[in-house]
Amino acid sequence: MKALGMKITIITGLFVLGILLSGACEKMNNRVVPVEKNQLFNFLISLGEKHAFTPEILTSLTGLSLTDDPFPNKHFSVHHSLGNTAKGHPFIKKVELRSPVEKGNPGGLIILDLCNTSHITGKDVVKRFGEVSDLTIPSPEQPEEDPVFLVYKYGWGELGFGCSRDESDSLVSVVLDAYESAAFKEYKESNTTPGVFE
Repeated sequence: MKALGMKITIITGLFVLGILLSGACEKMNNRVVPVEKNQLFNFLISLGEKHAFTPEILTSLTGLSLTDDPFPNKHFSVHHSLGNTAKGHPFIKKVELRSPVEKGNPGGLIILDLCNTSHITGKDVVKRFGEVSDLTIPSPEQPEEDPVFLVYKYGWGELGFGCSRDESDSLVSVVLDAYESAAFKEYKESNTTPGVFE
């Protein structure tokens, strides 16, 4: 009986040890690694320069799977990421893409919710990109978690960095806006369809 009890104790101990080791391995595999700030900044610039305002190009550049919004808008289509499947871009938490329905319309909007970027601040953004073109501050009526946006203008549109309003000044989101591009403004001026941009 003593031998049987000893065997059960050893087996139970080995089983518990196995569970603990597998949990430790899983934690190591899922360890959060802060993204290198220049890698993130370069990636964001490339999204604008490569005009990633279509589901196909955005999927190709990010590796994310996108799904259509079930409630389409008559002016633009909306696509959302299906969770972060982009192993090469661990800083992407969620993506929303709004691309125009009209053929030939060069506009578009990409909204990126970020993760693993709490160490990157508004000061880092200004250090890399220089003086901001525009500063968008939420109104008092907006939720406290809405960030301040540091906006930079490019030929392809605007790149806005959303930084938290608390003392951490952490980078939490990014918006790429091709509706502010020179090409879109030309398109809008030449488009005579009433009500398209209302």
